[in-house]
Amino acid sequence: MIIAVCLVSAVKFTYVVTYELEQTMSLGTFTFWMPMFYMFLFFLLNIRWAFIVTAFTYIWFLGVGIYRFPDLMGTPAAFILIHYFFANLVFLVTLFFLHTVKQSYIKAEVLEEMANTDYLTGLPNRRRIDKELIKGLEKKQKLSIIYMDIDHFKQINDSYGHTAGDTVLKEFTFKTLEVLDKGDLLGRWGGEEFMLVLKRKGIEDAKHLAEKIRKHISRQDYKRINGLTASFGVAELQAGDTLDSLLNRADKALYEAKNNGRDQVVMKKQQ
Repeated sequence: MIIAVCLVSAVKFTYVVTYELEQTMSLGTFTFWMPMFYMFLFFLLNIRWAFIVTAFTYIWFLGVGIYRFPDLMGTPAAFILIHYFFANLVFLVTLFFLHTVKQSYIKAEVLEEMANTDYLTGLPNRRRIDKELIKGLEKKQKLSIIYMDIDHFKQINDSYGHTAGDTVLKEFTFKTLEVLDKGDLLGRWGGEEFMLVLKRKGIEDAKHLAEKIRKHISRQDYKRINGLTASFGVAELQAGDTLDSLLNRADKALYEAKNNGRDQVVMKKQQ
């Protein structure tokens, strides 16, 4: 279709410039639609092929114009041709520039997304979670966190292999997401550890949700292992908290849950 449009446009332009321009003082209505065709090419094709096709079309038009220009020199038709070529050149340069800028922004967004995403689970990584927590600290939002750790994960890797461990991490992620609300942010903290950021939820609501996740996880069937449990440490953002103090409180709660036998939820209200 692109080749056909290019050929038809080239033939039509050649005919108009050769036989009609001097009489009508117009390049025809089709020329008004050429910018739309150029835009279509840049959206449809990659930058290299869009540049090749538009350059070929423009050079054809320019060649026809140069060939006819001596006969049209000194007439209004010559001015029409010059104006048309200059306007098209400016449009093509602008379109090429905008396309390049757009691709740069897309590339930057992709790199930013990759830098904030855990490659295995597809969840936000620790870098992204830190950003959300810092934002909550700065705005003094009501916010709670749940620090989650899969129980006996090292034994899973040792007994079934690291491939099975990766499968467990993915299944744990999927099954946890089944329980969460839309605004809850689940991220992979590292290894078998996960962090859940709950905006506009207090510690009691966070504890209730942690219990719900704990029961849901322990009742599920898993592909590579017989069963799975997890331990949970819950903390709420308090006045005067720093990022470290909030995380340390959740970490202490998690440590207590694992020390007391695992597969349980512990919350820490005080500093």
